[in-house]
Amino acid sequence: MSCLSQEEGIKASLEKFGFQVEKIEERDGIKTPDFYVQKDGDQYTIELKTKQVNQTTIDDMNYAFSRNEIYSGMVPIEYNGTIQRVVSDAKRQLASKPIYEDSFNLAWFHCEGHNAVTTMELFEVVLYGKAFGSEFGEHDEGKAFECYYYKSIAMFNKYQNILDGAVITGDESIKILLNILSPKYKAFKQSSLCRTFEEGVQDPLQREADGNALVVTNDMYGSNIDENIAKKYGFDRFITIPMQLHVVAALHH
Repeated sequence: MSCLSQEEGIKASLEKFGFQVEKIEERDGIKTPDFYVQKDGDQYTIELKTKQVNQTTIDDMNYAFSRNEIYSGMVPIEYNGTIQRVVSDAKRQLASKPIYEDSFNLAWFHCEGHNAVTTMELFEVVLYGKAFGSEFGEHDEGKAFECYYYKSIAMFNKYQNILDGAVITGDESIKILLNILSPKYKAFKQSSLCRTFEEGVQDPLQREADGNALVVTNDMYGSNIDENIAKKYGFDRFITIPMQLHVVAALHH
């Protein structure tokens, strides 16, 4: 039995849900996006990138396994240069397409390996410039929030005219990230892809409206962004909180 490549697997999965998928061939030696996808009149140009656990983590795991030990480590959930370069590369290929001008531009990041959930979260942090923080004050409850576009270097901010959104997948999970700064934000939110995978759609404005997230706007960047956030949401004080994920792995015999 032959194994499907990652591209073939994504193509087959989309076709299973009724999407028409066309592989885009390179032209004149120029790297192009991977797929042109259609469903219900909506069109998508997709660049697929696969990200595995970094080699240092793999080496540390193998060392622990060689000693019949359980691997345990902490991964900081913060802006990550390696992930940023993967996103930038996807953007470059999407920007090279004069072929399907009316399509939504999507970067698709598939995360593999034991630590895939952490890698998926890192992609969200880099794309949204996301930080984690809490309200503080005499009458505040100390509720924790995800704060979107906290960092002005967010890739969705920097490339808002190219990246209409992103898809992040793991072995059995999918997230559709909406870029609220894209001129196509509302149209993409209502498109067939978001309707098909509705439970996985991540919309910062909807999360903000539900009271579960904070959203920084361009006029809030400045000398003290935390004060501007507190002012917008009526907090006595807002502070960011460093976040880490605890990773545990064991060798199965």
